[in-house]
Amino acid sequence: MFLYCRSPNGTTIYWKDCTNTNWNTASNWSTRVVPIANDVIYIPAEALMIIDEVITCSKMIDEIGAKCSVDYNAGGKLLIEF
Repeated sequence: MFLYCRSPNGTTIYWKDCTNTNWNTASNWSTRVVPIANDVIYIPAEALMIIDEVITCSKMIDEIGAKCSVDYNAGGKLLIEF
C-alpha cells in the first residue's frame, strides 16, 4: 500500500477583513482576489468570516480565536480538498 501526499500548489492568501465578512469580497483578501480551489488560506485570530455558499480550498490555517462560521441554512459548505 502506498500513501501519496502532496503539498497544495496554489497561492497563500491571507484574510484581511477590510470590507465585510463575505468570503467573495475580493478586498477582504491580501491578493485582492477571491481564493480558488488550490489556494492555501490563512485566517488570523482577529478574523470574522461567514461562509454562506460552497467554498473549496486546498488548505486552511485558522489561528486560535478566529471566528469562521459556515451558514448551512444559506447553502454554505466548506470543502478542503487536496
